[in-house]
Amino acid sequence: MLGLKFAKLCRFACIAALSATFLSAGLLGQAVNESQEKEVFNYTFHVIFLDYKRVTTGEGIDLGINLSFFDAGKVFRITALAGDLTRAFKYTGSSNLVFYEVVINSEGKKEYQPIVKARMGKPGTKLVIVSKDTNGRLYAFPYDIDSMNFQKGELRVINLSRQYVAVRVGDEKQKIEPLAAHNFSLKGDQKRFLVRLAIAALRDDQLSLVENRRYAVSKERRKLILIHQKTNNPSELGYTSLVLNEVAEVENISDAEIESFDPAELNDAPDSQEDGGE
Repeated sequence: MLGLKFAKLCRFACIAALSATFLSAGLLGQAVNESQEKEVFNYTFHVIFLDYKRVTTGEGIDLGINLSFFDAGKVFRITALAGDLTRAFKYTGSSNLVFYEVVINSEGKKEYQPIVKARMGKPGTKLVIVSKDTNGRLYAFPYDIDSMNFQKGELRVINLSRQYVAVRVGDEKQKIEPLAAHNFSLKGDQKRFLVRLAIAALRDDQLSLVENRRYAVSKERRKLILIHQKTNNPSELGYTSLVLNEVAEVENISDAEIESFDPAELNDAPDSQEDGGE
């Protein structure tokens, strides 16, 4: 009987000890999460906007998107034209970069409503790809483009699609997984030269050619190729070529707001007159 009671006491003591351990671990984890939320990180970033809902409506054609963000207590506006790379911006704050849109409430006052969030990860220089799907939902995906692991004289290919792609740059060939990237070294005798660029989609062990041409590169620049579904035909793959210009110092300045373009306005425009015209 004494042995049985002793065993029960030991079991209760072990349960109590484990409970205390899990409780302390939970509190520790909560404290770690709270401390991470309070951490401040420094980022430099560019934005490219891919619009899969770019349609002509009665109000005109959306040429891009206006994105606002807060930095050091101030708000800045980014004008991201569809398919174009923005200039560099900087952000200091949590690892979650939130973009807002400006709305006017019922009282006629300006409000900032969050529309999409980018989980920036470790500090550094990022390319934030903002995408609007065919239903109008926004997504933001940051990719690391720090010069430490992406140097001048390299071409980085990012596969944004959900299928494997085969890429050839010059003599180098590489199969790139979905949502992955690869750096190609540019080899040539000149600072600027042409290389063979070939891109093919892999589907059911079949190759579908996306591109095959001569492509201009430079050893003095960093270039990016984004492989993605075509915005005007999402069933097919296309690509966007970008040049990353080096910026010594980044200063946040708001862009001018972009508005929808109405083709009907062209019909109302006066005819131009050359010198000597009536």
